[in-house]
Amino acid sequence: MTAECALAAALLVYAVPSRTALTPGQNAGADCVWCAAPVPPDAGRDLGGHGGWSPHGCPACHRAQRAWVRTYMEWAGHVRACPTCRAGCSCGTGTAFQGRLTEFPRRADLPPVVCARCEQEIGAGERFEPHVRAGGRRPRLGYVHAAVCPGDERRWPGR
Repeated sequence: MTAECALAAALLVYAVPSRTALTPGQNAGADCVWCAAPVPPDAGRDLGGHGGWSPHGCPACHRAQRAWVRTYMEWAGHVRACPTCRAGCSCGTGTAFQGRLTEFPRRADLPPVVCARCEQEIGAGERFEPHVRAGGRRPRLGYVHAAVCPGDERRWPGR
């Protein structure tokens, strides 16, 4: 699978809302799956649906969501391969990815970066790691605090 095909598949799996969360117009490809604006037939980006499901995105939302998924996947690959990041320390590349990923939610109309463990927003300067949440109908790309999670103190006082 080429990198472009892998990115398109990841976008469909991780960024496109499920059919049940979309309106009939969004499921038919007439409206953007992210912002719900009408998508002109010649301008929409086909997101690869199947079986009568034809999700499309407007160019602006598609660009923002694609950039977020690409950055997340590159960051996750870096964290797996970098000895410094695997040891729980900061490296310049990992820190740069984290900065970009905290900026994307504001530009792509995504929820803020929230720790999957403690469910608290991850603040500026806090280290965090990729975490694919497998619960529910489909996996979701997420984040967890890199070292000590502030929520751990609430669950395990005195630790």
